[in-house]
Amino acid sequence: MKNNLLALHRVGIFSLLIFMFSIVSCKKDEEKSPEPIPNPIANQITVAHLKSLITGQPVKIKEKGVIRGVVISDARSKNIDNEKTFFIQEGTGQSAIKVSLMANHSYAVNDSLEIEVLDQTLNSINGSVILQDLPNNLVKKLGVGKIIPRETSISELKANMLAWEGSLISIKACELLSTTGNYDNNLIFRDGQGTMAGLMAEKATFNGQELPKEVKSVVGIVYVEGDQVKLAPVTQLKFCL
Repeated sequence: MKNNLLALHRVGIFSLLIFMFSIVSCKKDEEKSPEPIPNPIANQITVAHLKSLITGQPVKIKEKGVIRGVVISDARSKNIDNEKTFFIQEGTGQSAIKVSLMANHSYAVNDSLEIEVLDQTLNSINGSVILQDLPNNLVKKLGVGKIIPRETSISELKANMLAWEGSLISIKACELLSTTGNYDNNLIFRDGQGTMAGLMAEKATFNGQELPKEVKSVVGIVYVEGDQVKLAPVTQLKFCL
């Protein structure tokens, strides 16, 4: 009888210990901090939507939100308006826009950026859309991205120049021409389907350098000037091997 009581007593103590251990364990679990949940991003506005707001006159953006994109202009080559300007593209094959800041910037090609746009000015200058006079503190670097240029021909680019304005494109098997035989603002691209003008900034690092006669491809940013389309090479093009 005593042995039975002793056994029951031991079982009871053992059960009580398990119960108390369970309570302590649960309490510790409850005291653990939950994993942080990332803050939701602000209302993201597409670049295509932003560009659709253009009326021919400067427009104040009344939607609270941000645009996101990857820098496609190369500040090192300086084939761009000035050190306050850059182009960002939402993604490969997506819309892009020119951004002009109020002060110089240090953003490099492939930087992934987020830009607040509420109450900022959107303008169209001779066909090219620009987010104009943007305070530098409205731009935030998120990380690094990559845009693959859209492969096309000169004739196809001309047919889609408004939709592709500001974006990164690649034209294969081009011939480069100019009156001087060097990179200058009389640059012409020619493929098997047509010709088009190039765009060369005076301060570009390769302005005045000798042109390669033929290249495997040219990668550049699409500019629209009235009813004409021009291509600004992002870097100096090398001779074909």
